[in-house]
Amino acid sequence: MYDQAAKLRDHLRNNQPFIDQEGRVISVISGKGGVGKSNISLNLSILLKEQQKKVLLIDMDIGMGNQDILIGRSFPFTLADYFHEKRSFNELIEKGPLGIDMIAGGSGLSNILQLDKQKVDNFLDDLSVVLRTYDFIILDMGAGMSLEAVSFISSSKEVIVVTTPEPPAIMDAYGAIKQIARNQSDIQFSMIMNRVDDIQQAGEAYERISAVVKKFLQLEIVYLGCVFEDKKVKKAVQHQVPFVQLDRQGQAAKQLALITSQLLNEIERMEQGSGTSFIQRLKHLLLSRR
Repeated sequence: MYDQAAKLRDHLRNNQPFIDQEGRVISVISGKGGVGKSNISLNLSILLKEQQKKVLLIDMDIGMGNQDILIGRSFPFTLADYFHEKRSFNELIEKGPLGIDMIAGGSGLSNILQLDKQKVDNFLDDLSVVLRTYDFIILDMGAGMSLEAVSFISSSKEVIVVTTPEPPAIMDAYGAIKQIARNQSDIQFSMIMNRVDDIQQAGEAYERISAVVKKFLQLEIVYLGCVFEDKKVKKAVQHQVPFVQLDRQGQAAKQLALITSQLLNEIERMEQGSGTSFIQRLKHLLLSRR
């Protein structure tokens, strides 16, 4: 991995273009904790893998990551080890459930703005190598909105907002969308309503937040679908296995499969090669805030 990164840095210094492209980077946010964002991120990653996509799930919840808990495994290294122990990205990547790759969360990202420019450049170059080896990179973002977190989310061209129908969760989701939209105006926001009682409840909650976002932020939010409250999801969490693995024919698994298909359909309508890349956007945001 270091050899790859070194070659990439040489290309970047010489301004030599690359033929291959970064994978799709999708940030999954919630605005507040406890709405099932990490569980959705994990199971969505697995369902994308089922569609013959190469997927990397990165737990970006700084200091509070829980992807390892959801799958009942301990990861030998986290993102913090990249910065503090000089581990390569290749050493961070672990094989997760049903063939997805995973990187565990850590406290390292909170120090990015304090690193010197060369270290930031090296981090971004190494990350760029990783992004070019996957079809999808799912960033399971924490509930907080630190400068580092906002930089990563704002650099994504697609952001999935996971919320529940309760008014406090809706308000927090709107606040998160507003903060991200303030940094980048060309992000495609999508929404998943989680833990709903029925389709009508989900639709009404989506219409409320969609109307507010359109009125005050002049943005459209794509509705990907909803996931019902399901006892099997709670059972999967208790047994530390993804709910699509515990019961692929369960209600929640079927609904998330439909959401995955909808997501892929939406992505197909967007041009992958247009605009600046994730790494270019992230580099600009990180270095401009130093």
